[in-house]
Amino acid sequence: KDFEIWSLRNAQNERDRPVLIGKGTFDALRNEPQEFPVHSHKTFILQMRIRNNHGNDRFTCLYRFKVL
Repeated sequence: KDFEIWSLRNAQNERDRPVLIGKGTFDALRNEPQEFPVHSHKTFILQMRIRNNHGNDRFTCLYRFKVL
């Protein structure tokens, strides 16, 4: 349910460190799509890190992750 969005410009460059550009908490009881702000960052790669979920220690189900 809690997540972070990280930005990475070049996955092949070891000196390119990920930058945290946003984080949020998903509300499973809401039926409408949820939007979460992120800091603008020129990027080519986005990474979503799931920090915890709604009870299962081993699995997280993600249906859709949309970036505009």
